[in-house]
Order: sequence, then structure tokens, then C-alpha cells
Amino acid sequence: MLSQEYHPQRTIGNKQKLLLIDDDPGVIASLRFVFDADYDVYPATTIGEGLRLFEKIRPLIVLLDLKLPDGSGIDALREIRRIDPGAIVVILTAYSTRLAAEESLRLGAVDYVNKPFTVDDLRSRVAKLASFVHPPSLRPPSQAPAKKTEGNLSELQEIQNASAAFLHDVAGPLSGLTVASDLMNQRLQMDEATSEEIISLAAMVADNVRYMGALLEQWRTFSELHVSLRDKCHIQAAIDLAVRQVMSLMPSSNVVFQIQAQRGTHYVPGNHFALARVLINLLKNAYEAVSPNCGRISLTVTTTDTHLQIVVSDNGPGVPADQIPKLFLPQFTTKSGGRGLGLFIAKKIIEAVKGTITTHVPGNMLGTDFIITLPLV
Repeated sequence: MLSQEYHPQRTIGNKQKLLLIDDDPGVIASLRFVFDADYDVYPATTIGEGLRLFEKIRPLIVLLDLKLPDGSGIDALREIRRIDPGAIVVILTAYSTRLAAEESLRLGAVDYVNKPFTVDDLRSRVAKLASFVHPPSLRPPSQAPAKKTEGNLSELQEIQNASAAFLHDVAGPLSGLTVASDLMNQRLQMDEATSEEIISLAAMVADNVRYMGALLEQWRTFSELHVSLRDKCHIQAAIDLAVRQVMSLMPSSNVVFQIQAQRGTHYVPGNHFALARVLINLLKNAYEAVSPNCGRISLTVTTTDTHLQIVVSDNGPGVPADQIPKLFLPQFTTKSGGRGLGLFIAKKIIEAVKGTITTHVPGNMLGTDFIITLPLV
């Protein structure tokens, strides 16, 4: 059973307590320098030392390395959650694996950051997470925070179980579809009597089957994107795939979809299935945000000597200002029945290829702009 104790001393004066558990002296020294001005920082170099400090100071924020001299950070996270489910835990790791990331999220870590990380990114993430939690000294003693965390842990467990079952159930039939689609296309290409329309439909089926396979593999390994995306992507291939997928949602609507992009050979890091996945998520969100009668969506691509920028804009009502800092956090969603993983995973994909994804409201069409910046290969 998770502890439901109330601890009003997460702050000292106006500073929130931050516990840093990492065995790298360089990381500790640099992060103390980064956070000392805004937080009361307590460093620890082992799990044992970190847990003793955690029990003593009850920090609001914990930055936890996954690989420590006396064990796995997963074990430390499990014990932290047993002691105090209300603490904000961010995983730091240079050894990110699918199972470790899944387990850390299941146990209640709110985010994980791959090393090497940028100071600005880590500082920004920690500040956003801390701003969403009122210091316990400012709220009355109650069971609400612990109950909420218990609910989150249960929901994360549900997501993980459903994900594992989905991957298992879909992988087999999808493998059969892939083989059948390939054989069908080979036979159709050999048959001179086959119409161009049938060949085109078969090619579309093959395209969609391959995309589903890529999605399945990315979901299985999304925590290892910094490894799995060591490739280069023809950006037009990603855009074309995303547009084909999203246009299938709009055949009977009056939403106007505009694409402004120079046709050309532009390559960015990654693979086109992963980047198409990001664009599909953004375009679907835009489609759901606009009016079905007078909605407008645009996808604009521009390049400089070193970077490529993609902007997805819409004329919807725009994301409320208080929700913008939360958009890329796991489990935050504005949709009924949504899981809040789409934008979280999109951000992980873009960051894995050394890009950025930001928002701007009001945007070019007075709704929300999502701006992706990627280095050119």
C-alpha cells in the first residue's frame, strides 16, 4: 500500500527541495550550479544515501539516475513511491531501454531525460513540473494528492498492460498482412491485364501495412528512439505519407487543407515513418480542433542552410494559455477518453533527432501553431 502521509516541509523558505541522485561527480556539480539559485539541492551518489535523504527531507522533486553503484534506479523509484507517492520524479539516464522506461513510467516517474541533456531543457522541464504542484504547505492536509497519484499509478499500469496485450495481439496478424500484401503486389505487377486503379489500391494497402508495422515497432521501442532513429529521412516522403493518412479522415468534410512546401531533396535525421507519425498526430489534432464547416489547416515547410522548419497551423479556438506548458507531458490530454501520449511521444521523436517542437498561440491562422525545427543532413 502506498503511503498517504502528509509532509508540509517540502520547501525551505521560498525554495522547493530538490534531491539529486547520481554517481557522476560532474553531473552533480553542474546540476547543483544550475538549480542552486531556485531550489534547495541535496545531492546523493548511491541509492542508499538517496533514500535516507529522501526519508529525511521529503523533497518535492527528485532527479534520479537509472544506473547507480548499488543498484538500479528503478528499485530506488519503487521505494520512493512506497514512501511518498506525491514527489515528482524525473529519470536521468544514459542507458535508456524500453523496459526501464516503461517500468519507470509505470511506477510513477513523470518524465525521463536521456543523457546528454541540455541545461535549458532540463531546467525548463523541472520548472514546469514544479509549477503544476502547489507546495503542500499551501494546501490543507488531505488524502487527495496521494489518491490522485494512486489513480495515476493504476492508470499507468493499465496503459502498460493494454499496450503489451495490443502488441502481442496485433503483431501476428500484421505479419501475415505484410507478407500477403507483398505477394499480391508482385502478382499484380506481373499481370498485364490488371487495371491501373487496382494496382494503385494495392500499393496504397501495402503503404498502410508498412506504416502500421513501423508504428508497432516504434511503440515497442519508443524509449530507445535516440538509437533507432540513426538514419536519414527524405522529408517529402514523411509529408506525403502523413497527408495520405490524414486526408482519409476528411473526404466528406468542408475543412480546407493547404500544403506549402518546396519540392526538393531535403534530408533530416530519422526515418520517414517516425516523422510521419509526428505530423499525423499534429494534423489530426488540428482537424479535431477546427470547425467541420469552415475549418482551415495548413502545413508549411521552409528551409535555411542548416535547418528545416515545419509549421502546422489551424483556425481553431487555440490552446488555452494555461494548458500550453502541459501539452507535451505524459497523460495530459484535453480529449475525452484520451491518454495524453501522442504529443509526449511526438516530442520524444523530435528530440531524438536533435530537433525541437514548440507551440505558438495565436498562430498564423489565429488558432494554434506547432513548430518543428530539424537539422538538415
